[in-house]
Amino acid sequence: MQTLSFCLLLTLPGLAISSAREFAPALDPSVDRPWLGADFWANPMEDWKLENGEAVNTHSGGDRNIVPLTVSLGARNEPFALACDFRPIATASENGFIGFQLGLRGDFDDYRDSAIYGRGFAAGIDAAGHFFIGMLKSPEPLLKPGDGPQRLTLTGQPADNGRFDVRLTGVCPEQKTPVFFNNPSVHPSWLEGLIAITVSNLPPTDTLVAQPRPKRVTPIAQQRGGDWRFAISNIHISGEKSSLHPERAFGPILWTQHSLQNGTLILTAQFTPVDSDMPAKLEIDGKIYEAAIDRRARLARFTVETLDASRPHPYTITWNGAEFTATLHAEPAAKTDLTVVAMSCNDSTGFPHQPLVANVAAQEPDLIAFLGDQLYEPIGGYGYIQGESNMVYDDRVALSYLRKFYMHGWSWGPLLSRIPSVTIPDDHDVFHGNYWGEGGKLADRSLPNNTDAQDSGGYKIHPDAVNVVHHTQTGNLPVWQDNAPAANNISVYFTRWSYAGLDMAVISDRQFKSAPRALFPDAEIV
Repeated sequence: MQTLSFCLLLTLPGLAISSAREFAPALDPSVDRPWLGADFWANPMEDWKLENGEAVNTHSGGDRNIVPLTVSLGARNEPFALACDFRPIATASENGFIGFQLGLRGDFDDYRDSAIYGRGFAAGIDAAGHFFIGMLKSPEPLLKPGDGPQRLTLTGQPADNGRFDVRLTGVCPEQKTPVFFNNPSVHPSWLEGLIAITVSNLPPTDTLVAQPRPKRVTPIAQQRGGDWRFAISNIHISGEKSSLHPERAFGPILWTQHSLQNGTLILTAQFTPVDSDMPAKLEIDGKIYEAAIDRRARLARFTVETLDASRPHPYTITWNGAEFTATLHAEPAAKTDLTVVAMSCNDSTGFPHQPLVANVAAQEPDLIAFLGDQLYEPIGGYGYIQGESNMVYDDRVALSYLRKFYMHGWSWGPLLSRIPSVTIPDDHDVFHGNYWGEGGKLADRSLPNNTDAQDSGGYKIHPDAVNVVHHTQTGNLPVWQDNAPAANNISVYFTRWSYAGLDMAVISDRQFKSAPRALFPDAEIV
């Protein structure tokens, strides 16, 4: 059964629920950047930007959404309210919708997994103007998304039948004419979890929200395409069913990596995409060091000499009022037994890898080595961006890589910020299935497909995007005598590192290997 009601009001009943559990983030109107803020995870980051106090969907596709990390709906049988403004930018779609997704939950009972891979049910307005909550849809169009800026509100009230009465309200601010649509029978099992504010060029999946939530919920398709884009602002979530989690904020300082050699510390701090004109600061042993933030890698690199490596060192990274603190482990004596953890091919199966991270931490390692494939093209969903050409730099390639690499740090950052580490990239880190760097050559992107381009030898992405990968993964390594770049100004990272009695060579063989097809063209190697 569906309930439709129409009324003309200057103030709208039920659009806000008084509660101390209130989430109302301020989207900074003074900045223009791809990162929305520490309260949000954007899916995918390269398709959003913060501009004039709005979260702007810059590139169209299925299930483009922003997920508030620091608020969720819990199991309490209490009311809730969600609201935000949608401003249309492009509305050329027959299947698109705007609105909310509720009850986002992943497979591992972790908010990070839920923010990226979580599934729930959608409620909103489709391209034709029909209101819907789950599969229940208004029989007639009520308010078309393309008609102008609109404020959508979704409220939920516990009902006598053990379900929730969920109401969607839409109003154009200029007209102040609200339109209501109710689903009076939403099973409470659908509501618990994270929330996504969604702009999708593809339709929502069918969900029978009157029935208990099944074990598996089908996600919304994510293909790129179309031209269905909106800007989002004035987000407000409240009600006793909501819970605040300020400790889940992510950024702008994400994690650090470091090396120690003969008392010289090289430490990198990974940032979100922020204003690189303001330097980052490191405070350690009562001294303050400054470092610029690389505008593409979003990384600050500090060098501290004459550090007493025999003892731990608390340190603090600061930037624009944000603060990150951790403590460096002391360097073990050369004659002690060492525990070295070595890993590779760390794909997203099981993200965020809580048991693996806990088991590694339990070994109390002296050194951590990630030996390639810290990410794969599919992780985080939404495919990947390699640019129209490897001759013209496209920052969305770097953002696509960073979004996936951030997942690596979201899992391993607490360990990497304390324990020295070696990380070297492999093929998938630079969006290759196989990696024949040939000393900095550029792959032939004019060939008919990715495999042919790859097998021609060299890099499919722009050299500056390759350098983003190198800087973020290897920037903490000791600098060796020969750090001159390879062809096309692609950076190198081979070096020697002496630590705790180990004398290690870090070899960047992958970027100098030759492609078999180029060496033996008559063999027709694929």
